[in-house]
Amino acid sequence: MLPGVAGTAASAAPAPEPRPKPDALWADEAAPDDLVRQRWGVIAPAGGDGDRLLDAIAPLVEHRRRQQGPVRVYRVPAQMTVDESVRWKKRVYRTGADLDGDLPRYQLILGDLDQVPLAVQQVQASDGFVGRIAFDDLDGYRAYAAKVVRWEDRPAPVTEAHAILHAVRDGTSATRLGVQALIAPGAELLRARRIAGDVRYGELRVTGSERPAPDELWAAAAIDRPGVLLSLGHGAGVPRSGGASRQRREQGALSFGGAGLLTGADLAGRGFLPGGVWLAVACFAAGTPDTSAYRHWLDALRRAGHVGSEAGHVLDTLAHDRPFVAALPRAALADPDGPLAFVGHIDLAWAYSFFDLDDRPRRRPARIAGVIQALLNGHRAGVAVRRLMHWFAEVNTELTALDDARARTGGAPDDPERVRRGHLWMLRQDLAGYVLLGDPAIRLPILGGRDAASALRAGGETRSDGGHASPAACAEAAVLAVLRGDPVADAARRHGLDRAELDRLVAIYRAAGRVALEAAIPERGP
Repeated sequence: MLPGVAGTAASAAPAPEPRPKPDALWADEAAPDDLVRQRWGVIAPAGGDGDRLLDAIAPLVEHRRRQQGPVRVYRVPAQMTVDESVRWKKRVYRTGADLDGDLPRYQLILGDLDQVPLAVQQVQASDGFVGRIAFDDLDGYRAYAAKVVRWEDRPAPVTEAHAILHAVRDGTSATRLGVQALIAPGAELLRARRIAGDVRYGELRVTGSERPAPDELWAAAAIDRPGVLLSLGHGAGVPRSGGASRQRREQGALSFGGAGLLTGADLAGRGFLPGGVWLAVACFAAGTPDTSAYRHWLDALRRAGHVGSEAGHVLDTLAHDRPFVAALPRAALADPDGPLAFVGHIDLAWAYSFFDLDDRPRRRPARIAGVIQALLNGHRAGVAVRRLMHWFAEVNTELTALDDARARTGGAPDDPERVRRGHLWMLRQDLAGYVLLGDPAIRLPILGGRDAASALRAGGETRSDGGHASPAACAEAAVLAVLRGDPVADAARRHGLDRAELDRLVAIYRAAGRVALEAAIPERGP
């Protein structure tokens, strides 16, 4: 992770290439977590590779079909630019010839970045809930699909998940800033919002010593229930030897300074963060793109003498033979006892996403803490990660206003807003660098989720062990979820009920309500 660039550098460098802007969302009048209304589909590579990947995740596709009905599958070529991806979306995915009710807003991409381009994910994520899975072999896809189905088919083990905020305090300026501007204030935000009833969690751990080591992260994630892990540190760049194969094994691995790296090989099969979601703030943590959004910036800044040694070294390590998803999330997601989703950067990671420099330096921990809050409250991963796109849209609007003002003045070289514009471009690209790996429809396997929290705020009974909703309150929340349109199986799993029992409770609820209405509304005469 990098702290940011100096004001003179921000004003001197050219702006990165633009990213897709958010479109108007669809089906916003319906609950975004509702698969029946929002739909779920798959985007796979064209040809035989796509056929094999679809066959490998067939149990997950069938699982989603049982939840929502027919599942749409789209096929795309391996090479597409952002412009070509936008055209594909208009011509194939969202043509405008019909309303959007049947389009899958939840989209699971299958394959690595050289099988389904990153541009497709960026374009689709501008208004959808998009995730990707990529593994070294078909067994990884089969294991991940089976893991998701297994967690969703069994009753949720607990009412609340844990939250873990871990910083690799390696003494660098970037991690010091990360602790001061994200980890510490983020923990305070979560504690305050818990008191206010806006977020639910069992335990909040803030970990990481001044002598960082991988064992600290292992210990932090050793929890007795699913949880959300936020890790902050540096991701490894290109190894100095070993060629492309070693690069794909190690780039994006978490660095612990003198204690070495935490690689995908270290995680494989070790049961790290079972049933949880991992959010990693580190360079290349999710993967390496075909071309870094910052390469021409860093090239120009280095020629002008603005880039420090740390960023200059990073620039030297951007070379690679093809884009790829990092080995660390591959291993974590392929592990049957690993997390259900991973969120991280595909590119360099900066502090801009939680620390503003455009006006005056200020901390913005809510951008990341909001994602954690949504996950802890039982929202699906795609919905939670989309909160970053809302911030992305906000900075887009601000940049557009500045560009319009600059155009009216003829783009004067002494433009007083040039430094602000440069920092806003960096913020925009940093937010755009976050991607979701895993099925965007997964949610933490917790009982009740946000429905139980709503029942508590509405006055539901509590137990003496910490305020959990009573069985009656949870049952009512499950029934109301079904009446709102949630699939019965989905609502039953979230609330720890048998599907047949929930069907019975829904029938009782409807019958009792009908009797109450008949008593309250006299029959009219002829």
